Amino acid sequence: MRRSCPSGGEVPRLGFRLLGAVTAAVTLISMLGVTVSGVASGQPANILVGPKEHFTAQVNGHSKRAVVAVVCSMPLQTGETGYPLAGQSVGLELGGAGRTGSLATSIVTTFTPTATVTFTQYETQSLPSTLVLPCAGSGTVTFAPEPTSSTARSASVTVTYASVISVTQADSGNSYTLNKGEGLAVELSGSSDFTWTEPTSSKQAVLRRTSGSSGATATATFIAIGVGKAQVTAFGTVNCSPPCPGPIELFQVNITVAR
Repeated sequence: MRRSCPSGGEVPRLGFRLLGAVTAAVTLISMLGVTVSGVASGQPANILVGPKEHFTAQVNGHSKRAVVAVVCSMPLQTGETGYPLAGQSVGLELGGAGRTGSLATSIVTTFTPTATVTFTQYETQSLPSTLVLPCAGSGTVTFAPEPTSSTARSASVTVTYASVISVTQADSGNSYTLNKGEGLAVELSGSSDFTWTEPTSSKQAVLRRTSGSSGATATATFIAIGVGKAQVTAFGTVNCSPPCPGPIELFQVNITVAR
C-alpha cells in the first residue's frame, strides 16, 4: 500500500523492528560464488536408513571439502565459537563409500563432541542454528552408523569454518575489522510501506558483494578479499504517492580488512 506524504514535505522517521539474529537465507558457499548442488535430489523420499547399505555424506552439497559459515563476534578471540549462518545444510545420500553395517538404523553426524545431527532416513537437513561451532580453523565432520558393527564404515567431510559478522540497521555507524576470507551478512527491515535499497560496498576490491536484494527487507552478503577500507551503505524511503522527497534513513557500517 502506498501512502501520501505528510503536509509540509516532511516525513517522520519510522520505528523499526530490530532483529536479534541473522535470518538471511544465504550460505558462505554462495558468498564465495560457488553453487551449492542439491543433495539426494534424484532419489525417492522417505528411504529409511537400514543395515547393509552404502551412503554418501555431504555438507553444504560437498562430500569432500566444504565451507561452513559461522556467525561470530568481532574481533575474534582464540578458541571463540559461534552459530551457523542460516541456509546451510547436511545431507545423506543412498550409495557411496560409507557402510551402515549389519545393525545401523541411523547415521549420527558429528561436527564437535557436542554438535551433532542425526539421520534416520536419506535426506537433506538444515544445519541447526543451535549448534555451537568454531569461528575459525578446519575440522572433520564424521557420519557414523548407529548402532555400529564390525562391518560398518563411517564417512567424513573435511570442513573449513569461516567467520561471518551479522548486522542489522541497529548496527548502523559501527566499525568492524575483518581478515581476508571472512564475511559480512546484512539484513535491514522496516514496515510494509518502507523500501530499502540493496546494500552496496564502496570498494569491491576490498569487500566484494556476492548477493543482495532490496525491498521492505533488504539483504546482502559480502566477502573480504583485499586489504583496505570500505563502507557498506543502503538507503530507506517511505513509499509515497506522489514520491516523497529523498531518503529518510541511512544505513552505513565501516569495514577494515586487515590481512
